[in-house]
Amino acid sequence: MKKWTIAIGVVLATGIAAFLTSKPFVEKESLISTSSSGTFAVLELFTSQGCSSCPAADQLLNSIIEEAAARGEPVFGLSFHVSYWDYLGWKDPYASSAYNVRQGNYVNQLKAGNVYTPQMVVNGKVEFVGSSRKEADSAIKTALAKPGGYSLKVSVVENGGELLVKYALDKVPNQALINIALVKNEVENHVARERTKDEH
Repeated sequence: MKKWTIAIGVVLATGIAAFLTSKPFVEKESLISTSSSGTFAVLELFTSQGCSSCPAADQLLNSIIEEAAARGEPVFGLSFHVSYWDYLGWKDPYASSAYNVRQGNYVNQLKAGNVYTPQMVVNGKVEFVGSSRKEADSAIKTALAKPGGYSLKVSVVENGGELLVKYALDKVPNQALINIALVKNEVENHVARERTKDEH
């Protein structure tokens, strides 16, 4: 099985407000099943290899996703590596200025002050320091208690390097946008050295 995940969600103008599902896909049609309740929690972690306080948040996100998967809970994690720490000398190979913009939009929307890392956003509604297990658990609990607006069924077929995505909603969408993201799992690289605190 390939180490890629297809993540699909219905997003309203006010933010993620429906059901997002993800599942690794193989080179044949695979049905991505949905939650009967329609609840979900999407965790977006803004992080960087140039941030000395980010490894704890990266590990926390992995733990949360693994634990949720073991319980069968619809909790999904996405890491966005920002590039504004690259000037310190270590260039994060996964960083993108597009992620800086994404984070900045959240900061403005949530009136969070300034951008920082590690920062976690849950369902586009709440933000906090990404290494805080207590705040993450609280935000996830709140998210899972709120039913989604739609039920989504998806199938994915890979053919010759192309993906065909078929989906069906349980009702006609109202001012909704369907986002599809191809997410690579278990990516890692060697960091040559660890910065000291006075370099942060």
